[in-house]
Amino acid sequence: MSHIRNLGLMLVMGTSAAHSYDFNYHSIELDYLNAQVEDVATTGFQLKNTQRLNDTMTYSLGLSDVSDENQLKTSGYSLGLGYHMPITTLTDMVMGMTVSRLQTSGANIPSSTDTGRAIEFGLRHQLSRKLEFDFSVISSNEFGQSNTGLDMGFISKVGQDVSVRGGYQKNEHGDTFSIGLRLDL
Repeated sequence: MSHIRNLGLMLVMGTSAAHSYDFNYHSIELDYLNAQVEDVATTGFQLKNTQRLNDTMTYSLGLSDVSDENQLKTSGYSLGLGYHMPITTLTDMVMGMTVSRLQTSGANIPSSTDTGRAIEFGLRHQLSRKLEFDFSVISSNEFGQSNTGLDMGFISKVGQDVSVRGGYQKNEHGDTFSIGLRLDL
């Protein structure tokens, strides 16, 4: 997707102001991940708990466990801090930073541990009472490898406090698709 299309999408999201719905920044989400990174297929799970600190700040705790077709397994936990503010009645600007502790092990390689870091900036837009779109730019560093990419997803409410999220992340090293179930607290 070109930068002009991304800018156009953000402008459309930023100018719509029909009805105001509240965003929920208090949830637990479980995602199944399927990635293709430099010709290696990777699958796994991610669990994330996001809690409100106040009207504009959140913190998150996460666990992840992924493995690839070469029997390389990466597990980790993370701690994040986020900020959000409304820019229209239907759109929030979101920013965050995350620190993670990762451990990789495999059959024929020694175990290694690293502290990863990520920062993100994006938009969260409500298309209707039951449908939401999010878009962010993420820059991260894990195991000495820097990544900058785009992350986007749709969240659809399927019940009072239950939603389904489908996501796609693209960076210079590969693509990640995710599907998850989110419980709003």
